[in-house]
Amino acid sequence: MNNSKETKLIKNTLIVGIGTISSKAIIFIMAPLFSRWLSVEEYGAFDLVTTYVSLLIPFCTLSISEAVFRFLLDGVDSKDKNGIISGGCFVLICGYSTFFVLYYIASSLFGFSFNWIICLFLFSQLVMTFFGEVARGLKKIEIYSLFNFISVVFLTGLTTIFVLFLKMGLKGIILGYSLGYLISGLGMFFATRSYKYISLSYVNKSRTSEMLKYSWPLIPNSISWWVVNVSDRIIINRWISLAANGIYAVANKIPAIVNILFSVFHVSWLQSASENVSDAEYSLFCNRVYNKLIKYIFSSITVLVSANFLYFSWLFDPKYSEAYIYSPILIIAAGVSCVGQFIGGIMIALKKTKENGATNIIAAISNIIINVVCVHKMGLLAAAISTISAYLIMVICRMITIRKKLILRMDRGSILMIGFMLIITIVVYINLRVLNIVCLFISLFVFCFINKELLLKVVGIVQRR
Repeated sequence: MNNSKETKLIKNTLIVGIGTISSKAIIFIMAPLFSRWLSVEEYGAFDLVTTYVSLLIPFCTLSISEAVFRFLLDGVDSKDKNGIISGGCFVLICGYSTFFVLYYIASSLFGFSFNWIICLFLFSQLVMTFFGEVARGLKKIEIYSLFNFISVVFLTGLTTIFVLFLKMGLKGIILGYSLGYLISGLGMFFATRSYKYISLSYVNKSRTSEMLKYSWPLIPNSISWWVVNVSDRIIINRWISLAANGIYAVANKIPAIVNILFSVFHVSWLQSASENVSDAEYSLFCNRVYNKLIKYIFSSITVLVSANFLYFSWLFDPKYSEAYIYSPILIIAAGVSCVGQFIGGIMIALKKTKENGATNIIAAISNIIINVVCVHKMGLLAAAISTISAYLIMVICRMITIRKKLILRMDRGSILMIGFMLIITIVVYINLRVLNIVCLFISLFVFCFINKELLLKVVGIVQRR
C-alpha cells in the first residue's frame, strides 16, 4: 500500500505538535508562577472553574463543533459547507444564549451574584473550539496549530499583566485565559474566512438535524471521560484522605505526559481516519497505523516506566515516595487509554457516535464500581487498578463494536513489545538501582530500534520543510 497516507498523518501530527507541545510547555513553565501570584484558595477556585466549564461545554453546544468537523470533511461543495458551518454556528449561539438566560434566572432565584466573567470564559472557549474544528474540517491544519500556539502566548502575557501587575487575582487569571482563547478563536474565524460561510439564510434544517443526530451522543462521551478522570480523586478524598489524593496526583504526573503527547497524534488521526473512511484499503490502513501506534506508545511507555526511579530520586519530594508504587500502573493505563482513543477515532469516522459514547459510559461505571469495592482493602492501589481496568474494558468494547466493519489485529512485533514492557515493569518493582539503570538503557535502545522507520520519516519531513 502507498505510504503517502501515513506520511501525511505524520506530517499533520508534526504540524499540530509544534502548536500543541510548545503551548503546553509555556503553560507548564508558567504554572509555578501562577501558583505564587495567586493564593491557594484562588488557584483552587480557578481549577474548579475550569473543571466545571469543561463539563458545561458539551451541554451548551450539544457537541456540535465535532459534528461540524466531521461533516465538513464530507462536504461536497461550497453550498454544503455553508449549510454545515452556518447550522453549527446557529446551534452554538442558541446553546450559549440558553445557558446565559438560565444562569441569569438561577442567580436571581437563588440569590447568588451573576458573574459575567464566567460567561466570558465559557463563550471564549466555545468560539475557539468551534472555529478550531472549522479550520480542521476545511483541512487548514496549519491555521489550527498556529492559533492554538497564539492563544497560549496571549493568555500567558495577559494573565501576567492582570495578575502580577494589576493585582486582579482570580478575576485576572480567568480574564487573561478568556481573552487568549477569544483572540485565537477570532483569529481562526478570519484566517479561514469563515465569515463567507455564515448566514442565517444558509442554515439547512435537515442538514443541521443530521449533524445534531451525530453530535448529541457525544455528550455522554464527554461526561464519561470527565467521570473517569475525576471520580478517582473524589473517592480517594471520601474514603482515604486528602494527603492520599496528593500522592495520587503526583503518581499521575508522568502519565499526563503520555496523554499530552498522544493528544497531538489524536487530532491528526481523527482527520486521517475520517478522510479515508471510504477508501477500499481502509481496514489495511487502520491496521498498519494501529500496529505502529502500539509499538510507538508501548516502547515510549517502557522508557517512562524504566525511568521511574529517576522521578522519585530527583524530581519529586521524598514525602511523595509512595507514589513510586502507583506510577507504573498509571503510565501503562495511559497507554491503554491511547489505544482506546485510537479506536474511538475509527468509530467517529464511521459515525458510530452512540456506540462510542456507550463504551465510555461502560468504562466510567466500571471505574467507579471497582474503585468503591476495592478501596477499603487496597487503598490507593484500588484507584490505579480501577483506572487501567476501565480503559481495558473500553478497548475490548470498542473492538467488539467495530468488528463488523474492520478487525484490528496485533502483529508479532506489537505482541513482543507489550511482553517486553511487562517484563521491564516487573523488574522496576524490584527497585534495585543497578537493575533500574540497565532497564533504562535497554528500553532506550529498544525504543530507537523499533521506531527507527518512524524517526527517519520525521527527520525527512522536517528536512524537506
